[in-house]
Amino acid sequence: MGKKYLDLIERTSWTAIQAFAGVLVAQYAITGIDWVSVFASAGIAAGIAAAKCVLAFQSGNPDSAALPEVKPQ
Repeated sequence: MGKKYLDLIERTSWTAIQAFAGVLVAQYAITGIDWVSVFASAGIAAGIAAAKCVLAFQSGNPDSAALPEVKPQ
């Protein structure tokens, strides 16, 4: 498996974990836990992260799933 795909898996996994934790804590503090919302939010965030990585494969850094760096002029 190439470095780009390992990068995609890492970025997507950490995004899902962070979204899961954030929504879980927020819902627990505000209204109580609605597990469907927690898992849906984590899944949507992971999907967006994966889509960003695929976009970066097309126009970003050739060695990773990162978009190109913008250098100040």
